[in-house]
Formats: sequence, structure tokens, C-alpha cells
Amino acid sequence: MRGRPKARARGRGVVGWLLIGLVVSQFSLSVVQEWWRADFRDPEYGNKLNLLRRQTAADSGRPLLLALGSSRTLNGLHPDLLPQDGPRVFNFGMIWHGPVRQALAFDRVLRDGVRPQWVTIELAPLLMQDGDREFDRVPVAQFSWGDVCFVRDNGYRPTSLTGEWLEARILPSYANRFSLMCHLAPTWVSWTQRHDFFRTNTLPDGWVEVPPAASTESAETTRGQMTNLVGSQLRDFAMAADSVRAMRSMLERCRGDGIGVSVVLMPEASWFRELLPKVGEKQVQNLIEDLKREFGIAVIDARAWCPDDDFRDGHHLVATGAARFTERFGREIMPILQDTSSKRR
Repeated sequence: MRGRPKARARGRGVVGWLLIGLVVSQFSLSVVQEWWRADFRDPEYGNKLNLLRRQTAADSGRPLLLALGSSRTLNGLHPDLLPQDGPRVFNFGMIWHGPVRQALAFDRVLRDGVRPQWVTIELAPLLMQDGDREFDRVPVAQFSWGDVCFVRDNGYRPTSLTGEWLEARILPSYANRFSLMCHLAPTWVSWTQRHDFFRTNTLPDGWVEVPPAASTESAETTRGQMTNLVGSQLRDFAMAADSVRAMRSMLERCRGDGIGVSVVLMPEASWFRELLPKVGEKQVQNLIEDLKREFGIAVIDARAWCPDDDFRDGHHLVATGAARFTERFGREIMPILQDTSSKRR
């Protein structure tokens, strides 16, 4: 009987130490994710940032051209094919990144200490309709505190986002469990939740290759599926106000920070371009003229730069298409950017 109080006391002590250990471990993980390992919470952005830092550290004297964009840029620009005696070009395209998420990505890299001399911003008509709905695909656990402030202060999400973020930060080992498991034991994670392909498939220059269609028959099937899907999405085309605002905010940031900038419309197959209604094309052209007039920048419409065989699905370039686009990017877009920045000086 005398030993029971002592056993209870020891039990309470063990539980107390376990709770302290849990709190310390979760706090430490939150700090690490916030400041040093962005890939633990946001695998795609964190991997891109790690690759970019390695590239710039290898040759810190070369000026940086950062290409922002969606998966079209991700698969379409292969910087290693460009001359290595010029500026360092890094492909920072990411999946489903329309103008709103590009604006966040741009703010992120600047906060993370990246200082590009030039930036290209992708204008994809298909993604100009989403506005703040772009963030519907983003778990709040992927955000840093700086991301929360950017998204909230720019009105893309309500103030309740702060509370949601704090809830996720209380137990980051659970909120970011799939990202962490993909680092520790990726084979234990189901394919639907795997994130390690960002590390395994992205080349050091930021490019990801898209394989060509397996056969002519599969290419025709893909074309039919894309025509139905994208055609329905573009049928009642209307640009979201938040998308246009995000484009302008990036251009204003570049102007304020002295960063040379151009807007690029990535290549599309001829049949894909026809899916955008005439009224939609008119909206795109009006926006282009407004941006050129307001900011004095070049807007490069590269939608017709590549033949139809260069695409996997009408708007994502395979390797041959990426090589074709990259060569012309170096020949036409880079000189425009460099000329713009020299005139500014």
C-alpha cells in the first residue's frame, strides 16, 4: 500500500515529461519549418527554393533571371539549354500557379532573400478566371506566417485564416504528416499523398520534363478530353478581379524594387488556342494593352511559337517543345529584359 502513492507520483512525472517533450518537439518542428526547411511544409516551393539557392551559391556573380509561372512554365522552359555565359535563368514555375499564387511565390522568394535582376511573369488565360479560388487547393499548413500575412493583408482570404494557421501549427507533425513521411519513409505513403516527386523529377535548373503521348491514338484521346474539359471552362470566360490585381501587384513590386520584368503567354497548340472564345481573347488583349501602357513593359505572346506536335495535351510542352521554346526565349525575351533594365539605369 505504501508503494502506491510513490508509483502514482512517478507515473504523473512520466506523463508530465512526455507532455513537455511533445510541446518542445512540436514547437521545434514549427520553427524549423518556418525558417529553415520550407520543404517540410510545402514540398514544391521548398524544393524549388533549395535548388535555386544551390544554383546561385555555385556562381554568385551571375545575375539572376527568375521565371515565375504555372506548370506551363515548369514544363516549357529548360534553362540548362541556354548559353551559360549569360545571366543565370531559373525556372520557378509551379503546378496550378495562376497570377494570385505567382504573386505569393514572388513575395516568398523576396522574403527568403532571393534578389533577381529580372523576372518573367506568366499570363495564362485559363487561370485568369480563378482569382482567390487558387488558394482552394492549398492546405493552410503549407503557409509560413509571412504567407498568412500576405494572403490575409491582400484580401485573398478572410482574417479567420490566422486562426486556422495557428491550429495547424499546434501539431505540425500531424498537419504536415504526408510531407514529413515523404522525407522519412516515402514508400509508406499512398500515391495520392506522395510529394517526393518534386525532389526526384525536378532538374537543378527547375525544369520538369513531360513525356510525349504513348501513341497517336492516345494523343487523339487526350485532345478530345482536353477539348471537352477546357472548352467548358472557357465557354463563359471572364477574368477575375483578383487575378488582374495580382498581376498588377507583381509589376508594381518589380517597378518599386528596380527589377526588370516582362509578361509571357506560354505556347499553346493551335486547337487549344481556338477554345478561348472571341470575347475572352478580347479581354486578354485589353489586359495586355493596359499593362503595357501602365507599366511600360513588354508582353510577349508566345502562344503560337510551337507546332502542335510539341505538346502533350495542347498546353504542356514535351522535351522537344521545351527546347524550341527555350531557344527562342533566349533569343528574343532575354534581350528585351536586359535592354529594359539598361535603359532604367
